[in-house]
Amino acid sequence: MRVGKLVLVFLLFSILYADNPIYITFLWHMHQPIYIPYDEPYTTINCNGICGGPTFGFSLFDMWVMKANAYKTWPVDAIELGLSLPHLGTQLNLSGSLIESMNNLDFRDWNGDMYGNWKSRLLYGRTLLTAYGNKRLDIVAFPYHHPIIGLIWNKDIELQIACHRKIYLDTFGSPYSRGLFPPETGFSMRTIPALVNQGINWVIVDNIHLFRALVDYPWTGASGVVEPNKADQMNGVISEHPNSMWIQLHGLWAPEKVAAGWGYRPHYSRYVDPQTGTVYKIIVIPAACYEGNEDARGGFGALNYGGVLSQLLPANTDPNHPMLVLLHHDGENYGAGVSSYYHENFSNFISWLQANSSTYVATTIEDYIHDFPPDTNDYVWIESGGWIGAGCLSPEFSTWLGGTPGSYSPDYNSWAVITAGHNWVWTANSIQPYSSIGDIVYNTGNSTSKAFHYYLVSQTSCYEYWEGSASEELWNANATRAVNQAIDLIRTLVLNGTDTIGPSIFIPQREPYNPGETEFRATQPTDCTIWTFVYDIHGVRQVELMYRVDDDSTVEYENMLYSGGVWNSIPMIKENWISRTNPLPYYVASRYYATITGLTGKLVDYYLYAEDSVGNVSRSPIQWVWIGRGGAGSGSRVSWSPLNPTMNDTITIMVNSSIGGWVHWGVDGWQLPDSVYCPAGSIIWHDSMAIESRLQGTQPNFYLKLGPFNIPGHPVARIDFVIHFEDNSWDNNSGRDYHINLSGTGSYIMDGSLDPEAYELARHGIYHLYAHFNGRRLYVATNSQGNGGERADDHFIFLAITPGELLSHPWVKAGRVASYDAYIGGENDNGWCGWFEINNPSNGECFASPSESGVLEGTLDILAEFGYIPEYIYIAACGYQTQNNGILTWQVPQSSGSSPQDIEPVEFFPFLLGTTPYIPETYKKPELHIEISPNPFNSSLKISANRNIIYIEFINPEGQIIDKLYPASKFTLWKPKNLSSGVYIVRILFEDGFESVKRVIYLK
Repeated sequence: MRVGKLVLVFLLFSILYADNPIYITFLWHMHQPIYIPYDEPYTTINCNGICGGPTFGFSLFDMWVMKANAYKTWPVDAIELGLSLPHLGTQLNLSGSLIESMNNLDFRDWNGDMYGNWKSRLLYGRTLLTAYGNKRLDIVAFPYHHPIIGLIWNKDIELQIACHRKIYLDTFGSPYSRGLFPPETGFSMRTIPALVNQGINWVIVDNIHLFRALVDYPWTGASGVVEPNKADQMNGVISEHPNSMWIQLHGLWAPEKVAAGWGYRPHYSRYVDPQTGTVYKIIVIPAACYEGNEDARGGFGALNYGGVLSQLLPANTDPNHPMLVLLHHDGENYGAGVSSYYHENFSNFISWLQANSSTYVATTIEDYIHDFPPDTNDYVWIESGGWIGAGCLSPEFSTWLGGTPGSYSPDYNSWAVITAGHNWVWTANSIQPYSSIGDIVYNTGNSTSKAFHYYLVSQTSCYEYWEGSASEELWNANATRAVNQAIDLIRTLVLNGTDTIGPSIFIPQREPYNPGETEFRATQPTDCTIWTFVYDIHGVRQVELMYRVDDDSTVEYENMLYSGGVWNSIPMIKENWISRTNPLPYYVASRYYATITGLTGKLVDYYLYAEDSVGNVSRSPIQWVWIGRGGAGSGSRVSWSPLNPTMNDTITIMVNSSIGGWVHWGVDGWQLPDSVYCPAGSIIWHDSMAIESRLQGTQPNFYLKLGPFNIPGHPVARIDFVIHFEDNSWDNNSGRDYHINLSGTGSYIMDGSLDPEAYELARHGIYHLYAHFNGRRLYVATNSQGNGGERADDHFIFLAITPGELLSHPWVKAGRVASYDAYIGGENDNGWCGWFEINNPSNGECFASPSESGVLEGTLDILAEFGYIPEYIYIAACGYQTQNNGILTWQVPQSSGSSPQDIEPVEFFPFLLGTTPYIPETYKKPELHIEISPNPFNSSLKISANRNIIYIEFINPEGQIIDKLYPASKFTLWKPKNLSSGVYIVRILFEDGFESVKRVIYLK
């Protein structure tokens, strides 16, 4: 919201602080699970699964061979290349189960002793120090078995970290790292007390979960994750944070804007113990969501470091807190799991740093904090969730908690079994405490210690990851195997002891996630169902949903305590199911649910209370949800008339709401409107970039009249607005704001002169790209092809709803163009132009100026051409030499991809047509149809659908992402290289948020 003037301000600041560099560091994540709980890895590899039983659909032997160097040597090789740089280093993550497995293979002399003395290079790497004496190779803290910490209990988190510390110190010696990487970057604020109790000073979080916690987050859905819930948007708006701005990154897959500045700086975050009121705080290190994902493709070269990171420089204007770009990803998978990432490409990265030392500096997190500690009063709210590969960044951790509430799913079953196991092991611990952390790690000591050894492995995220794979029968039963083994060890102890432990409550979930608001633009009901799993060894007497309505829509200290306020209670309904695993679990928690009804436009605190049959009590953590206004939710509550106004019209903005408020508005990219256009009583907002004008009328029909905007000398081409309600809530159209495009006459003039309504979208050198939309027709323009000089080329303007795979240029030019839906071609030698690939010639018109000072311009009836009005149209302009196979001479936007002679998908400008896609009733969206053929295949795979595809991911049987296509198109051809025979997963994400997962078979 409101970035127009900020851009100029920050560009000025960037000049003033030109010597303020961006700092760069890495997190390389390494992990292998215990594939069969709890067989030793040597045995599991030799049997490729359960000896004499089910086996995996891929080769464990090949996997361990392929990844050996990434685990043993390559990270240290990379650091050695950069020892001339005083602060260069990396954060490395080795899970406890990976360390345990490599120790086992070393002990067994597996495969010619491939893992013999595997840790020697890492031990040497830990002796390499930065200029500040910090370790260049910081092997960070980690929960032992790779659990998603946002889904497990805090005391389990502490035990997982304590076990990791034990095997870490036994393997590498002290000290243990002060920082922690949560598996899949899956962080939740409620885990902060557990981390602090284990001595963790800082934790890595994915920065998109800071972006989404801003009120004005410009959500589009293109990243594949649902709109944020307003209960998480507690960080204000970007303009309230100095030295920060929204930036749309180009040159990589980054479909939504980033909060440059604020979203790339360490902060503190805090959590309040709801029982005692104790405040726990920790430093959060934001990791670069899209940049880290791109670096995983192969490092320097795969990620255009200079081209991408330079776009952040306008916001890097705080010398006390310069931006930190933390590139986080798997270190042994996909393009980051090959030798070139750590050697040739990393060497090129270092050379680039040396050549740009005043702009970019390599660092470690510890060195950065040494120089630039966050302000002690700088606290941020963080939405729960993980990184881009983790359930599309889902704040619900949906990859590990998939299913339909009320129905059976393998994930639900595993968590119900783990919840039961949690109650058994902690009841045992209250009777006979575990003898030591070392006994848990090494499966020694008393029965409770051994039970924890088996129970903790049940929480690895790997066991909930592979539904639909060839090995799903093994994966889905592993949590049950582990919990059953734990209970076998403590059954007599628990049944003969005294129970002082309350019921175990799985972290409560809700459906819908955004009650009364929208999810992928679909308005949700206001009724909110809270559900969970609850178990106690002596039976559960009652479970109640407790909720409290907030009075100011802000989560504050008082919202975080059980005490205070008026709590309402709803008895929860119990459901059971029959497990479908082999073996069957001994015990399974029941599902409980209750529904909050009758609330709209309210922030709600909630938790669960449970009591067992002997009077022991448990409470879940307090959580928060914003319940919107339902059928009158954002997107349907706001409208205006006329729908396609001109600058001569009076525009009526209508708001259907139970409460009044103000229209918060600006013009032409959130600039302050001229006072001649402001209704009586309007006030200037504190940032001097917008006006607030009082809504007129009464509930539910509020309105405001604006315009006409036709005073000579005071032109207006677009109105930008949001709604500010009296209860201090906002409707910003799910972070996208509302926009009304104006036109002078409702039509455009095709005369070779630029129409005055047109915006300049992009510029590169002397070349320009312009566009305007009047509600139905799109106007586009670029430089005239002219008759000589630098512009003496054939010129083109390409349009795409979703630019996709690269195709040969349609006029037999050299290079390729991302797949498009229509284009204008203009010939230099005769000044002619025309539309191509359109359904009806009457839909488009164009004109080419014979003068070099004019433009090549055209209009297209978007509704007539496509049958609906998409939210965005992607536009690119370019020039080629006139002859056949003529080369590309210029393009706008400028080249930012990996192929300078191609117009790549990332090089199209996303131009906003409307606040939401407009689909007339006469346009019926076809049912989804996906075709993947041939299947099995041996050379290439054709993927087609009757809806636009934005992203395709290819996953091998080991769970590695081996290839990605983005943006994709309705028709995609995949030609894999160096693929082994086997079953592979194809994951397809469509522009409407729908996701499909298919299995394919490759036969070599």
